[in-house]
Amino acid sequence: MPKPIGGVKHYVPGLDGLRTIAVALVIAYHLHVPHAGGGLLGVGIFFTLSGFLITSILLSGAQQRGWDLRSFWVRRARRLLPAVVLLLIVTMVATVIRRPGETGTWGVDAIAALFYVANWHTILAGDSYFARFNTGPFDHLWSLSVEEQFYLVWPLLLIALWFVTRRHTRVMAVITALLAAASFVELSMLAKSGFDTTRAYEGTDTRVGGLLVGAALALWLHGRRERLPEHRRAIDVAGVLGLVVIGVLVSETTEYDLSTYRFGLLALSVATGAVLLAISTPGSILGRVLALRPLTWIGERSYGIYLWHLPILVFMPTNGVLANGLAHGAAVVILTVLISALSWRYVEDPIRTLGLRAALRRRGTTAVEPILPPEAVIDADATAVPLPGQIPGAVRLPVRPHLAAVTEADETAPLPVATPVAAPVSAAPVAATPVDVARARVLSRRLNVRAGSAMVGALAVAVMVVPQALPLNLMAASDAAAAPASPTPTSPGSVPTGSAKPSGGGSPSSSATPSVAIGGPGVLQSSCTHVVHVGDSTSDGLLGNSYIPNPAQQYPQQLRDVGVTSYTPEISGGRSIVETLDGHPNAATVVQQQIAAGYHGCWVFALGTNDTADQAVGGNVSLPQRISRLMQLVGSDDVLWVNVRVHNPSNPAYSEANMQKWNNALLDACKKYPTMRVANWADQVQNKWFISDGIHFTTPGYIARAHDIAQALAVAFPKGGHSPSQCLVQGAPTPTS
Repeated sequence: MPKPIGGVKHYVPGLDGLRTIAVALVIAYHLHVPHAGGGLLGVGIFFTLSGFLITSILLSGAQQRGWDLRSFWVRRARRLLPAVVLLLIVTMVATVIRRPGETGTWGVDAIAALFYVANWHTILAGDSYFARFNTGPFDHLWSLSVEEQFYLVWPLLLIALWFVTRRHTRVMAVITALLAAASFVELSMLAKSGFDTTRAYEGTDTRVGGLLVGAALALWLHGRRERLPEHRRAIDVAGVLGLVVIGVLVSETTEYDLSTYRFGLLALSVATGAVLLAISTPGSILGRVLALRPLTWIGERSYGIYLWHLPILVFMPTNGVLANGLAHGAAVVILTVLISALSWRYVEDPIRTLGLRAALRRRGTTAVEPILPPEAVIDADATAVPLPGQIPGAVRLPVRPHLAAVTEADETAPLPVATPVAAPVSAAPVAATPVDVARARVLSRRLNVRAGSAMVGALAVAVMVVPQALPLNLMAASDAAAAPASPTPTSPGSVPTGSAKPSGGGSPSSSATPSVAIGGPGVLQSSCTHVVHVGDSTSDGLLGNSYIPNPAQQYPQQLRDVGVTSYTPEISGGRSIVETLDGHPNAATVVQQQIAAGYHGCWVFALGTNDTADQAVGGNVSLPQRISRLMQLVGSDDVLWVNVRVHNPSNPAYSEANMQKWNNALLDACKKYPTMRVANWADQVQNKWFISDGIHFTTPGYIARAHDIAQALAVAFPKGGHSPSQCLVQGAPTPTS
């Protein structure tokens, strides 16, 4: 939690250390760090921590000023909204520039996030948080929606409990714990084996249990914290054990394990509660360790880090030097921390300290600002606050008892603007309050919020847009030089030097068929002059310059080299034959639309990765039925399917065993449909061509994929000849470096 701008005596730095652990786990999960499959549990740590802090703040405020919910909600909005609004605007600008096709879908997601209903938007739309690899930049904002919905309802319920129990906080704690238990029971009941768990994972009713565990702890400790040091040693042991439990859960569970829902999230909340208890105990060893400055620095900025990491990850290329998982992850982390630190300094902290209107009015440096000159700005972490009279050029401030009494509950309260005196006065120096120190710290900065927001926004847009442009394309070009080279094109009318012929070679993916038709050296020509390519995100890198900077190696040119004169790409991330995602049409709908528009020609279907995963998590249409659905739609048109392979994906729904089921289903279908052939990509792709998710490809991989699909099309449907009798086809092996 950020240091309160009021009395710093209630600031517990170890809580920021715990925030650092939580946000690090979430980022590790999204970066597919080994042994961090349970890193998404970092969100659960945030939930329990938030429930604990918010309840503590509400109780403290009730004792001092009564139940002022309006001020509470205003402070929450002032703390949380500025960074979110900046994030949404910046990301949508980057989307329009780099991903215009996603503008509509991500725009709706942004609106849902702005009104803190992102979790229910995902659930009601029938989308899956887990089954897809085309992550959206706002997918993580569901957790903020859960928290904000809690912030709206919980204060009202807390007030009701306060009066019903006659301020008996232990009874309130027991009731709160029972409500948490009910939430965890519902979570367990909704998570079922073989079905998507998004409803259980993102539902407010199923995830509020973690928040309520923290709230119950705050209620139990209210008015009893002074007794904690008596049991410091036992509490420290409990806190360390809590960290151990968190570590085990993170390393041993994933979002696909039913144990995560049946007891894992409950165990996480209890373990987090034990850590919170230790941190809250004065003098605890664990509290001192988690209060180390590097941890608290990150923890103060953890909100921004959580917000920015996923948009930066989504827009960060995975080609060129960033094809290396370590380099890619390091780039994401460094840029995320940079943007978050600037957002904290120039947007979040000024608004929470001065209030929105005062922060917007400020002009940076003027004759009367700051109240303390830049060299006199006092570090709010200092153990002693210097007196204005001890600092050259400092202006003495009047004593304001009502401000000096501000507590943690007012960590974002607006501050009155003091009018500097024109000349020194003879009164004795008066100590600057922590409030004055906070204002002086903010006012000493050279940018107001408008300028700061513009600077942070421009930099963030550049971070999302520029890496996909010239610099990384130059690096991708170096990859292209080492990638499989395309054969030298012959004249369009030349006679192919090779012909389709069976091969006795077998492989894991081709073991279900006796042979593979393989084209000879040179450039074959296809009878297909018109092609519609229907694909998912594994086809994204075939187009444009992001992965294949050399136009001669790009997929459209590869198709032209084999005689295709018109080519229509129908590519969408997350696409499957049956299911839809984010409003994008599924493959069956796309095919129907093309046929309705009068198209008849050849088809390339590069699908199956998502169909297989959807089937694995409970899809009700079998793999053979999915294939038949498209084959029946295209009728007598020639169709080249591209089989699939993965390499150690982190998501078990996309396992190699599941992909093999799809490939076998393709071969079975091929026996029924004489116009169908299967490009044997599964045997041609190399493990080193996969990026860290084990699904998508590097620049060399996409160059090879473009070449191999085009060559397979020529082998499957040769110009002036007959299709080979074998179902599996592939072009001549591409030379490699």
